[in-house]
Amino acid sequence: MDLDILCVFGRGIEKVNEVWVPTQHIEELSDKNGHPGVRAPGIDMNDDNLRVVIAGGEFNALATALLYNRLVAEERPPVILVFAAGRPAYIADDPDPTLSEGRVLLEYFRRRAILREGTEVLIQDKNRNTRDDLMQTLFLARERGLRGIGVISVLVHLARCQEFFRKALEVKPEFESYGVRFLASETILMQEESEFTPMLSELLISAAYCRTAERERKGIADLRAGKYYFGSQGYGFASGKSALAEPAK
Repeated sequence: MDLDILCVFGRGIEKVNEVWVPTQHIEELSDKNGHPGVRAPGIDMNDDNLRVVIAGGEFNALATALLYNRLVAEERPPVILVFAAGRPAYIADDPDPTLSEGRVLLEYFRRRAILREGTEVLIQDKNRNTRDDLMQTLFLARERGLRGIGVISVLVHLARCQEFFRKALEVKPEFESYGVRFLASETILMQEESEFTPMLSELLISAAYCRTAERERKGIADLRAGKYYFGSQGYGFASGKSALAEPAK
């Protein structure tokens, strides 16, 4: 696996005892059906509570650390390590202007991996959603003349990530040559640390996983139909509109 860019997506951060940490494997959604920013006590992957879904920030950060360590051991470290998760709405009003999902995931990563000299670390702290995460990483690759991009997120999220990429190719077909690979954090965890396998085997058939998969399916259907909600940013791939929010020169 030759990767010039290794990119980890977010899936949320939450406060535990007033400290920001990556979300655990599950979370209880807020009243607005988004990340709550606070860990709910006592929730279980098979809860009947319809707001309990897959999160996975910790899975993503840990999987990135384990994969990075292996690539370093194989003398194939990535040129750039990207923490693509930015500052979405649920943390937008936090008084700390430096707070982003990416910063918290990077702090977690640094406790579990030793950065190789020559690997550049970037936090894309302006991103608001998965589309931003993917597109800014592709623009980065184009700017630096790099190919071979590994995108890490939890398994249930990857189909929507791939759909964003497919939509991007409709307006930027040159990205097809960039060698984008979508990597499930659960697969990496099971390959690198076999003790995760029993827990992950239960998680992947849990009530939380099934309801999250259904949410993702609806998101993909909306994306294909041009009805996907991006908040105030608008639908960036719609016909007749500016196709992609390219970075300012």
